[in-house]
Amino acid sequence: MKICPKCKIQKKYDDFYNNKNRKDNKCYLCKPCDNERKREQYKKPEVRKKHNICTSLYRKTINGKKNALKGRLKNLYGIMVEDYDKLFNSQNGLCAICGKKEVWIDVRTGTLARLAIDHDHKNGKIRGLLCRKCNAGLGSFKDNADILDKASVYVRKHSRPSGNTGADPDPVMVVH
Repeated sequence: MKICPKCKIQKKYDDFYNNKNRKDNKCYLCKPCDNERKREQYKKPEVRKKHNICTSLYRKTINGKKNALKGRLKNLYGIMVEDYDKLFNSQNGLCAICGKKEVWIDVRTGTLARLAIDHDHKNGKIRGLLCRKCNAGLGSFKDNADILDKASVYVRKHSRPSGNTGADPDPVMVVH
């Protein structure tokens, strides 16, 4: 048992955050009092600015990137990094639609982007991993199979056969 100096209530050790720098390995304030102290501190502009700088520096570290990815995957898709890696390996690191590797460079980090997680927007079920181009294209069609079929027919109709070098038998208006 330990007494919080702020609220003056005797509480169990579990009611105090861990702190390896203190002799008893616990913070001196209980969790509710410490949370209140942190909220008050964070209202100060200089503290908030320092916090934002530290956070942005942490996010650039290897651990920061890993934790950010872990949080995004868990919050958005309900999966772990290991689940993403299994899916990635099962697709041999290739887009599930075009069968190519991702080529998009993340402008924030200057590194090759991960394949995007494609999921059904109605039920949230993950369908596979896509390159940015295929993911954007699929998103443009709002996952509507009928429109995708019509687009496929349209492209096939207006595609020039590979051996045809003469005049197009079905001319299409070209705008310059």
